[in-house]
Amino acid sequence: MDTTLTASNISKSLGGKTVLDHFSLTLEESEIIALLGNSGCGKTTFLRIVAGLETPDNGTIQISGNDITLQAAEKRNIGLVFQDFALFPHMSVKKNIVYGLHGLARSERKARVDEVLQLTGLEEVAEQYPHQLSGGQQQRVALARALAPKPSLVLLDEPFSNLDASRRDHLRKRVREILKESHTPAIIVTHDQADADLVADRVITMS
Repeated sequence: MDTTLTASNISKSLGGKTVLDHFSLTLEESEIIALLGNSGCGKTTFLRIVAGLETPDNGTIQISGNDITLQAAEKRNIGLVFQDFALFPHMSVKKNIVYGLHGLARSERKARVDEVLQLTGLEEVAEQYPHQLSGGQQQRVALARALAPKPSLVLLDEPFSNLDASRRDHLRKRVREILKESHTPAIIVTHDQADADLVADRVITMS
């Protein structure tokens, strides 16, 4: 199995406090890892470093053997799913998904959007707007948008925390199925043991 991500000896201090201290991690092809821990343990900071939204004080980040430690976020080909989903309210589901598909011919964009809509089970709401959707549907739109450009990996930051507890189990399982069906490796950050157990192949506890 090929290694998608290698993070080596990542250290980061914020406001004079050491948040990450020589933290290392490898993510294999098609693997899902959960970073589990309470607020302040550094899990979201690590996610932001992988995404290119923060720069580590020490250490390196490699994707498929290429050093991306100082590479701009927009050049990393990494999909992001935020806690609040960050959907564009004035765009339909379909337009939210197509937003990140630059450099493709119109026919190729349409084919990819149709493919991702089918993968995430959103075909019937493709023309609706975020405010017309349930929280679970909004979550799947955010995941579909992240998957559309065929990223090297997807990073999910507390993706279930804003959802109704009664639907979380189903959505956890569905997110795992979607990631596995698309063969996309992923890192999920969570403080919830059930998130980690139901979604991930491997759980790393941070303190």
